[in-house]
Formats: sequence, structure tokens, C-alpha cells
Amino acid sequence: MYETGIFRRGKLPVPVISVGNIAWGGTGKTPLAEAILRWLDVRGIGPVLLTRGYGNDEDRVMSSRFPSARILSGKHRLRNALSYMKAVHAGAFVLDDGFQHLKIARDIDIVTLNAVSPFGNGMLMPAGSLREPLSALKRADIIVLTKSDLVTGDELSDIRRRVRGISNNALLFHARHVPVSLKISGKEEVGLEYIKGKRAICVSALADNLSFVKTVEGLGAVCVNSLPYIDHHLYDIGDIERILRVSRECGVSIVLTTEKDWVKLDALTACSDMGRIRFLVLRVDLKLYEEETFYGRLSALFNS
Repeated sequence: MYETGIFRRGKLPVPVISVGNIAWGGTGKTPLAEAILRWLDVRGIGPVLLTRGYGNDEDRVMSSRFPSARILSGKHRLRNALSYMKAVHAGAFVLDDGFQHLKIARDIDIVTLNAVSPFGNGMLMPAGSLREPLSALKRADIIVLTKSDLVTGDELSDIRRRVRGISNNALLFHARHVPVSLKISGKEEVGLEYIKGKRAICVSALADNLSFVKTVEGLGAVCVNSLPYIDHHLYDIGDIERILRVSRECGVSIVLTTEKDWVKLDALTACSDMGRIRFLVLRVDLKLYEEETFYGRLSALFNS
């Protein structure tokens, strides 16, 4: 109905960059949205992130990593943006998880695909992980293949051919998740080499827990066990007790986890008898291979 004009999209007076996905979870859309926010902020454009806001982990991680970021959370994103602009200047809006949010007109539609599992099992939810049919990729202006370093060259070529078979007009980019730093209990920063050769267990609640384990092992850590939870899992004291028990059973004193998980685990660890066991929090940034061309396309929005 949006495509035929029965439903009308709301138009904001400044550029809108939508970052979304077509397969549920683990595609790197929020890290890409953060990277775009930072790029806009450095150029003095004054960006604002529009997010659905479930009181979720991504918003909390974004706030901790990028304290100056302006984030509007709430179900009524168009109304929130218009109300905001009555009082505060915004030079651009970044619409997080925006590919299926059609109420707001956008100037660029970006879709992220996890190269490890770009199309899931090819079936729509709830039978599969697709939020829409793959034909919806025709709406995308830009498609970013994330975690492209975790697949072979042949696998990447196959993905590119399949994407091109659906959408021949979208610009196609590649990205990888790059480990940046480690923090002991989210505070004291240590070098990435700190975990090389060390035995640890991995704890994460992601849509793609396996990629986290691969990243950790790529840094030279020995992952003797992993405790994967479903995406957005809300940890409780029972989970902490399980993590500590498994750590002791495996004879390790290091628990490796993600920033997204740490924002929920932090308070629980403060109430637990940790003994010698310490959480190490891995920060990972999304890096585009064709960064100059990608941001050149975004620049065009502000040069007209």
C-alpha cells in the first residue's frame, strides 16, 4: 500500500539515512548506524538516531560508546522526529532498523547482510529468519555484506551473484567486524594480545554467537567452552551462577563477552562472588573495505 500510494510516507525536512536488514539479527546494522552517526558528527552535520527502542541492549551500548550521540527512542519515530525538530536543530536522521519501517521517507535505504548466513534458510518468519521475501532487496540503494572476512572468496562470490540476481542497481559494499579493545570488567583497558594463548569461556546472547567465538579464537584465545544464549536474552542471577560454575569446572578465570552482553551482566556480577574469575569485554567495530566510496555516496546528500 505504500508502494501504490494508498499509504503516504512522512517526509522530514533533512536527509534521512535508513539502515536495516532483511534477515533477523546479527547483520551489523546497528554498528553501521553508529559508524554513519560518527561520520556525520565529525562533519558537523548534527545527526540524530531514530530507533524503535525496546529499552534494548543496542541503545545502551551506543550511549556508552558514543556519549554525545543524540538518540530518539520510541515507537512513533516520525512523530518523535518532528517534535524534536521544533525545539532542536537536526542536520540528518539515521533510521535504525528502518528497512521495514515505511512510515518515514528516506533518502538512502541501506541493507546489511551477514555473509555467514545472508539469507537464512530462505524462508520467512516464523519458519525462517527472513523478515520479508528476498525480492524486497530491490528497494535497497546500498547493500553491505558484513562479516565478509569470515567466508571464503568463492562463498562471497556466490552471495554477490545471488544479490545481483535480485537487485542489479544497488551499490554493493563489504565490511568486517574488527576487534578494537578489551576491558577487564568493562573498565581497565588491556591490549588485544592479553588473551593470546589464554584459556577462557565465551558468553554471548547474539543472533550470531558463533561469529563471536570465531573472533575470539582469531585473537589467539583458547575457547574451552561457550555459553550461547538467544539474542537479547535478559540475564538473571541464575545465569551468572551458571557462568561461574562452568568457568570453575573448566578451570578458567577468564570469561569473554561482548559490550552488548556486558551492559546486562555488569550489575549482576557486582552482586556475585566472582572469586578469581573476571569478565573481559571485547569491543568490536564495523569497518568498510570500500569506505571512501561508501561515504562519498552519503556526501552527495549534503552537497546538492
